[in-house]
Parts: sequence; C-alpha cells; structure tokens
Amino acid sequence: AFLVSYEVAVKKAYTSVAVKMPTMELAKLAQPGQTFYGLANLEKMVIFGGGVPLMENGRIIGGLGISGGTGEEDDDIAQYALSVFEECCK
Repeated sequence: AFLVSYEVAVKKAYTSVAVKMPTMELAKLAQPGQTFYGLANLEKMVIFGGGVPLMENGRIIGGLGISGGTGEEDDDIAQYALSVFEECCK
C-alpha cells in the first residue's frame, strides 16, 4: 500500500459515519445528477469503497476505513470486517 493509504482509510471511516452509510453506496449517490454530487469536493470526504459505519443497537458507535487496494477490494475487506464485528457484538 502507499503511505497515503492511512490518511485515505481515516477519511473513509469519517465519511461513512458522517453520511451514515458505506462509502461504496455513497459513491453511487455522488455521481453527477445524484443527491450527493459535489460531496467529494469537501476536504475530509472520500467517496469510493472501503468505509463502513459500525453500528450497535441501531446507533453508530464508530467507523472503519480500509485503503490500499481498489475501491472494490477495500470494500470487500471492510464488509468482511463488518460481518466479523457484527457477529462479535450480538
């Protein structure tokens, strides 16, 4: 991974919590003509896969950001980590 991957991962975690959805889902909504178009222009926001909010009892308790691969690869890892987290917190 690149050194910048750390900063990108932190921003993915922040973004997923700020918009209350995975960044992969947000990426679709941030395309031209969509609800969140222009969001990528904000300094702290990242709109490609790899960020997921962590929920417990319907409340956001944190965020997870994965970076170092493609958006799809990062999202796959984030989704796996989220499933492990959810299994542990049941």
